[in-house]
Amino acid sequence: MFELFPFSEYWWFYLGFVGLVVLLLAVDLGIFHRKAHAVSFREAATWTVVWIALSLLFNFLLYRYALWKFPQDSRLMALPGFDPSAAAWSVSLEFLTGYVIEKSLSVSSTQTLLHTAKRRIRNGPRPRPTSMHLRLSSAPET
Repeated sequence: MFELFPFSEYWWFYLGFVGLVVLLLAVDLGIFHRKAHAVSFREAATWTVVWIALSLLFNFLLYRYALWKFPQDSRLMALPGFDPSAAAWSVSLEFLTGYVIEKSLSVSSTQTLLHTAKRRIRNGPRPRPTSMHLRLSSAPET
């Protein structure tokens, strides 16, 4: 198995990606969402579209970079049967797949949180266990 982006050669790329994520997070939290407020559906949808568009732009740029760089890499071209365009496409699909999975998990977590919050609002707060409950639950079985 060969590495398309070995860390020793592409450390600057990994560092740049982490820097970009930190910068975007700082801009998002420090400039756009400085003050707490109720977020409307329209605002949430707009920001969702913005972040998805940024990730798709990054995916496209990653694909174009791989398409440009892979044919120039003698280490990769020496591999029998290596197709640079197929490898670039694979890299792009791997990033997109990871992004879609993470987005799906995020939506799933949000739905679970909302479902739990609705149930608590509808049923009221659960009573706190008394010290007798705690003692009985921790008592050893005989």
